[in-house]
Amino acid sequence: MKLPTWAESYLHKIHLKQEEPSFQFLQKICRNHLSTIPFENISKLIYYREYSRNNFYIPPLDIVTLHLHTMQFGGTCYVLNSTLQQLLLELGFKAKLLPVGKTHIGILVDHPDDPGIPLYVDCASGAPFFEPVDFTRNPDNCSEYADISVHLVADTKNPGRYVYNRYVKNQLLEQDWTFDPTVTKNLIYFIDTVAKSFDLDRKFMSLLFIQLFQLDQHRKLTIHNNEFSIADESGKEQLISLSNTKEVEEVIQEEFKMPKLPVREAIEVLAGLGIDIFKKVEKVKNNLV
Repeated sequence: MKLPTWAESYLHKIHLKQEEPSFQFLQKICRNHLSTIPFENISKLIYYREYSRNNFYIPPLDIVTLHLHTMQFGGTCYVLNSTLQQLLLELGFKAKLLPVGKTHIGILVDHPDDPGIPLYVDCASGAPFFEPVDFTRNPDNCSEYADISVHLVADTKNPGRYVYNRYVKNQLLEQDWTFDPTVTKNLIYFIDTVAKSFDLDRKFMSLLFIQLFQLDQHRKLTIHNNEFSIADESGKEQLISLSNTKEVEEVIQEEFKMPKLPVREAIEVLAGLGIDIFKKVEKVKNNLV
């Protein structure tokens, strides 16, 4: 069956062609997505700036896919996972949106080769989900890369629920993310949550963040405000402080290979909100990645 134009454009972006639904194809989608499309809040800041004109927080599918190419946007979970879920449906997978905690959206996919078995898919949490997680049958599952690992484990206090445990540099982060695989929702359910994520006291409205896994180069790149991190597969990390917007742009162009990403505009949006990403502040525990 011929895909709609937006879906063909999306597949082209992640360097894949249409295949029959299978676990192997789903693996390819997860891996290529995380190594092609960044997890970032630059687009969020731009959409915030343009809200009075566009009147949307989550763009229509054709605009999301257009911006994947014209501005090299990625996004946070609300845009990326909701769009990916729609792509999976177009490709013939049975995929639903999954509330994870109070602030995250994951994707639950019915195992295409073993119907009835739920798979967790997530390309929008800054985590190394390079393949679907068979969390109900594999309690020892671990999605890991560099200094990040995530385990989806049964919630011992609430039978039937699962906990998303994220470790950074072997330290468990305090993060109240749990989910019930029997409770899935349509995107309309998340509208209020999405709108609140644009409140100025929310995490991704008060900093600059972009992350990309470059699997061909065996490394993970992260920008958190003016701090640029390069972490290899073992977790060995190099930290570089960036002094000005030009240096951030150079890193985006030379290291991320995303010259179209409007990072200068995002920094200007933050400045208009009274946030200087280059201001020296006391180091605090990073719970973003």
